[in-house]
Amino acid sequence: MTAQLTYPGTVPVYDYVEDDARSYYTMKFVKGRTFTEAITEYHDWIRENARSDVTSRLVQLLNQFVSVCNTVPLPIGVRSFTAT
Repeated sequence: MTAQLTYPGTVPVYDYVEDDARSYYTMKFVKGRTFTEAITEYHDWIRENARSDVTSRLVQLLNQFVSVCNTVPLPIGVRSFTAT
């Protein structure tokens, strides 16, 4: 049933199994990179380019983070997080 549910920013879970003391689940494969990889890449770029100011790359990274935050259930009456 959860595989049929879709919501922006979430990944469908196809199956969940408990086997003794372990739990397993299968979910849709999402091609891409992790936030850790994206942040590391950004810091590497900063070091290589000797930059310390706010760049469009930082703004892009922060917008991606806000997008993930917006997938988390919010209190009633709050529509989304916004970057200012």
